[in-house]
Amino acid sequence: FQNKSSADVTVEKGITNNGSFIGCNGTACDYHFIKDSAFISGSDTVFISRLHGKTIINRGILSIEKKIIVDSLINESVLVLQIDSQNIDGEFIFNSTPNTLVFNKNGDQNIPLTITAVNNLIIKNSGNKILTNNILINGDLTIGKFSSLKCDSFQLHGNQNGKIKIDSLGSLKIGHNLNDQDIVFPTLFKGTELHDSSTVYYSAKGNQTISSLPVYGNITIDDGAVDSSFKTLSGDSLLINGNLTLSESSLILVINEN
Repeated sequence: FQNKSSADVTVEKGITNNGSFIGCNGTACDYHFIKDSAFISGSDTVFISRLHGKTIINRGILSIEKKIIVDSLINESVLVLQIDSQNIDGEFIFNSTPNTLVFNKNGDQNIPLTITAVNNLIIKNSGNKILTNNILINGDLTIGKFSSLKCDSFQLHGNQNGKIKIDSLGSLKIGHNLNDQDIVFPTLFKGTELHDSSTVYYSAKGNQTISSLPVYGNITIDDGAVDSSFKTLSGDSLLINGNLTLSESSLILVINEN
């Protein structure tokens, strides 16, 4: 299916796509699902620029570029979002197993406040993807090549079913040098795979805990230019395959309380 116009579309039932589905000529088409509930399914991606409806249940591969206005959106498969949080309205249920949520806008992108739990989370493309709430990840966290996830003021939590993977030249930014919260490396994951060219930034204003669990590619530690701060290792060693950069002379790296 290829919509060669930019007119709005009304969908009476649902969409099943096992081939090619291009929902709009451009990005101006609004898709209105008029039933109380509608399913999206199939083995290939459904590209929709603007989604409107009551209860939408995704059991296929759904990519949304510009806007979501729904009562509820339930993801039970793969959902790809290029939109910003100001263009989202509704309840989002993304914690079923399995499901995968992908943020892939080229440029900075806020992860919506209403998203508090997901199964698998994938960060792709350039720009910072920014947490706006604490999030529980029940599966895997993957930060793709050239991609960046910012945990300025909010905490990522995992569990023993999942792992963290950061691809080449990807980055994870923990804390913010205008905020003195001790945001820590994502907790409770069973394993980590950090590429040698990846970077983890510890940037809290003031004291912060540095995790000893991962084998890092590169680490940069900053403290927001306060008079002094203590960056304390959670264990007795720090394994780094690349570079350790201390960005401020005012910070003190503490190992085993020494």
